[in-house]
Amino acid sequence: MKAGARGFLLKDAGPALLTQAIHAAADGDALIAPSVTVRLLAADLHISASTVKTHVASVMRKLGARNRVELAMWAHETGRT
Repeated sequence: MKAGARGFLLKDAGPALLTQAIHAAADGDALIAPSVTVRLLAADLHISASTVKTHVASVMRKLGARNRVELAMWAHETGRT
């Protein structure tokens, strides 16, 4: 959400909730799937190191970065740090 997401739905959200989320985003609001809300309100959220590595590798591929230094330079130059 801090990075600009306007909501979060699970794959099985269904058409009614998806429509509701689209309208909320268009109105500048956020919609989070009710089944996820409880998890987001938990004191600590964690992901594994391997999940982080997978996401970093994916971002590097998409940006054409050869290493994490180039990724950090891109983040700095585009104001994403």
